[in-house]
Amino acid sequence: MSAYRYIGKSPNGSRAKGVIEADTARGARLKLREQGIFIEKLSESESAETRTNQTRFWRNPMKGSELSLFTRQLSTLVDAGMPLDEALATVAAQSEKAATKSLVLSIRAKLLEGHSLAAALAVAPKSFNDLYRALIRAGESSGLLGQVLEQLADYLENRMDTQQKLKSAMAYPIVLMVVSLGIVVFLMTSVVPEIVSVFQKSNQALPALTEIVIAMSDYLVNYGAISLVVIVGLVIAVKRWLNRPSIKPNYHAKLLTFPVIGPLIRSIEGTRFASTMSILVGSGVNLVDGLKIAGEVMTNVAMQRANQRVTDQVIAGSSLFKALNDSKSYPLLLVHMVGSGERSGDLAPMLDRAAIHQERELSGKLAAAMTLIEPAMILIMGGVVLAIVMSVLMPMLEMNNMVQL
Repeated sequence: MSAYRYIGKSPNGSRAKGVIEADTARGARLKLREQGIFIEKLSESESAETRTNQTRFWRNPMKGSELSLFTRQLSTLVDAGMPLDEALATVAAQSEKAATKSLVLSIRAKLLEGHSLAAALAVAPKSFNDLYRALIRAGESSGLLGQVLEQLADYLENRMDTQQKLKSAMAYPIVLMVVSLGIVVFLMTSVVPEIVSVFQKSNQALPALTEIVIAMSDYLVNYGAISLVVIVGLVIAVKRWLNRPSIKPNYHAKLLTFPVIGPLIRSIEGTRFASTMSILVGSGVNLVDGLKIAGEVMTNVAMQRANQRVTDQVIAGSSLFKALNDSKSYPLLLVHMVGSGERSGDLAPMLDRAAIHQERELSGKLAAAMTLIEPAMILIMGGVVLAIVMSVLMPMLEMNNMVQL
């Protein structure tokens, strides 16, 4: 059975397009006519367009939420005893997005050609990374595909939850900073010039603070737009410079030495490492391959290099505990929990506990970081606004004193 892409008109006259499965093009046309769709264009989604599809899947990978939903749906259907090809067809039928439906049907077509699910997923490596495919391969080899899919769905959902926590933690400070800067710019470019012009006309000697604020106000009015463009340009240039292969490792290593930021990064990477290793080792992936994949999940280059050194030590015959302990890069509790797991012969369950602990610790560190950042930002922005207000009030008070005298 092949997948066919179609474009046409629905019975109510609206434009209709999507993907449908049939043994032949004629069968696809018959199915569409039964649905009342007038066909304008029909083309086979597979074989003739395989390269085009693969290019599209590379450029438009599944979003995290879509991948998580796909995995959970497939897990549920496979656990219920449904054959894999039928499960994929059902998931495709439930997909709302045409691109997702086309991808799932492409995977199913590969499966029907005789490929394993892990090999079929390779049509979209941007959606199904090495970690995903390695777990599916392990599940197929062990005959526990349904169980592995369920664990993988849990892992993806937990990862999305962690990412959401990071975004939520940063959202309030960013909004606070943007609003505060907006208020400051408004005061400096609209309010301050109007009020200060009154003092300047009176030829009154102005306090130093007022003179400074006036100078800054004039600069923002005359050169604010140019300065904004320059600052944005500098930020982009610095970001690109820091991402250069010769600079990025040292920059990432330096970040790990900063207070608050360094421990937070280590906690984030430790969480990724523990959760990834937990599901890999628990699914039967060998330790060395698991370490290699876990390193790819990390985003800090310095931590990736530390993970590579750990991998090299394990290949040379070292225990995972010793390799992690020697690296001095991973959270100590994680290292000791791995040691306990190795000694007891229950590494996978202990890695799972370590992952849960790391996630809790990460949540605590995010909360602690926010308790430091939020008051600091409020104090700084409050101080700036207070300085602007005082620069206006001080001349007014002096003028009032002069009138009374």
